[in-house]
Amino acid sequence: MADLIRRDIWALEEEAGAWHPITEAYARAVGIMQARQPDDPTSWAYQAAVHGVPAGLPRDQFVDQCQHNTWFFLPWHRTYLYWFERVVRAALQEIDEVSHEVRSSWALPYWNYDRGGGSAALPPAFIEPMLPDGETANPLFTELRDPSIASGGELHPLAVSAARALAEGFFAHDPIPGGSVGFGGPVTGWNHFDESADAAPGALEQTPHNAVHGGVGGPGGLMSAFDTAPLDPVFWMHHANIDRLWAEWLKQDGRENPPESAWADEPFDFHDESGTPVRMMSSEVVDPGRLEYEYEEAAVPALFGGGGEGMSPAQPPPDRPPELVGATDAPLTLEGRAEQVAIPLSEPAGPALRADASEPARVYVNVEGIKGDQNPGLSYAVYVNLPDDAHAGTAGHHHVGNLSFFGIERAQDVDVDHPGGHGLRYVFDITELANELRAEGRWDPAQARVTFEPIRPLPPPGQEEAAGAAEAVPPVEIGRVGIYYQ
Repeated sequence: MADLIRRDIWALEEEAGAWHPITEAYARAVGIMQARQPDDPTSWAYQAAVHGVPAGLPRDQFVDQCQHNTWFFLPWHRTYLYWFERVVRAALQEIDEVSHEVRSSWALPYWNYDRGGGSAALPPAFIEPMLPDGETANPLFTELRDPSIASGGELHPLAVSAARALAEGFFAHDPIPGGSVGFGGPVTGWNHFDESADAAPGALEQTPHNAVHGGVGGPGGLMSAFDTAPLDPVFWMHHANIDRLWAEWLKQDGRENPPESAWADEPFDFHDESGTPVRMMSSEVVDPGRLEYEYEEAAVPALFGGGGEGMSPAQPPPDRPPELVGATDAPLTLEGRAEQVAIPLSEPAGPALRADASEPARVYVNVEGIKGDQNPGLSYAVYVNLPDDAHAGTAGHHHVGNLSFFGIERAQDVDVDHPGGHGLRYVFDITELANELRAEGRWDPAQARVTFEPIRPLPPPGQEEAAGAAEAVPPVEIGRVGIYYQ
C-alpha cells in the first residue's frame, strides 16, 4: 500500500463542500509558494518556469524543459508532479491552520473531468475569489480562464473523453510522416518543441490533455499558453489526471511501457523540496508505488456518443511507410466556425497496396503545418465523411478525434531550429471507420470529406450559450489535410 493517496478533487468537494481540508491546504501552500522569490526553485514562478519560459529568457537544464510530442511526455510530467507534490507538502509544514494529519499525508488531488455528473466543471474552490475565512484572497482563483468555465460552465464531453486514447494498444511508434504514434507519443530524442516539430502528439496528449488546456484557458488564458499554463493551480490537478490515465492504460491486457533503453534511461533534472538539484530517469518513475503514491479511483470511461465505433485498431501499424493518396491543395483557416474540405483520392501505388487485398491495412487523416500566433482557446472535433443530413455533434462514429493547439506558439517559433519543419501535426487513425463504411458501401475511393467543428464549453446550468460564442476567434492555419494509406 502506498503511503499517499491522490484523491479525486470533485470527490473531496462533494464530501466536504468547496473547502475540503486537502483542498484548502493546497490553496494555502500555493499562497506561500507564490510569495517566494522567482529564483527560488520552490517558488510558484520557478515551478512554472520548469515547464516553459517565454522567448528571450535564460534557460538551463532545470527550466523550459517540458516534453511534448514525444514518448517522454508521460514520464517527464510524472517526475514534474512528483517533485512539485513534495514542494507543496514541505510548504504545508509552515501553516499552523493545516492539521498535522493533512500536513503529513497531503497528496496532489486529480481532476477527473470525464466521470460525468458535472465533474467537467471547475471545482468550486477554483472559482471562489476568497478563502473560507472571507478575508484572504484565494490563491487557486484566477481571472485568466475561459469566461464560461470561470463562471461554472463545463468542458464539452468530446474534449475530456480519454476512451480513444485508452483504446490504443501500443505506447509509442517511430514518427513516420502520415502514420500513427500510439498512446504515449512518438519515438524521439529530447523534444521540447525544438527537435522534432513534425512529430504528432500521442493519443493521450491529443485528448484529453491538449483539449483541456485550451478549454480551461480560452483565448489568452493561462492554461492555453505553453509558458504560463502551470501558473494556473488547476494545471496540476489536470496533469495528475493525465498521470492517472497512464496507470489505467497499463492495467489493460497487452499494454506495456517501452522496453528500449533510449526511453528507460532518459534523465530528467529537477529540484527537490529543499531546492537541491536531483536527477531521475524514466525507469525510476514507471511505477507510482515506487514513488509512494496511488490513485483513489480507476474508471475506464466510455466514448462520448456510445459504442466506440471508428476507434483506432489496438495493434501497432505495419512496418512500411504510409502512402499519401490525397490532400488539399490550399491552406485552410479556422476561425471558430465549422469548415469542411473535400479531398480527392487516388489508388495506392506503392507498399500501401497489399498483395492480398484491394484496400490498405490502415487509413489515416493527417492535419499538417498547423500555425497560429496563439492558442485560440478551443478545439475542433474532426469528422470524416459526415452525412449531409447529420449535425456533427450527433454523428459520433464519424468523429475521429480532436484538433487542439497547445504549444502552437512554440511550434512555429522561427528562432528555434525545427528540423522537421514548423507548425503542429495531428494524425487520426480512421481505419475502423473506413472499414465500416466500405462494408456498408458508403466509402468513396475517389473522395473523402473532413469536417472541423468547434468544441466550446457548455454554459453554466440555467444559462444559454453566450451570444458572441459564434464570433471569430484567434485564427489558426492548416497547411494541408492529407489522407494516407498504410
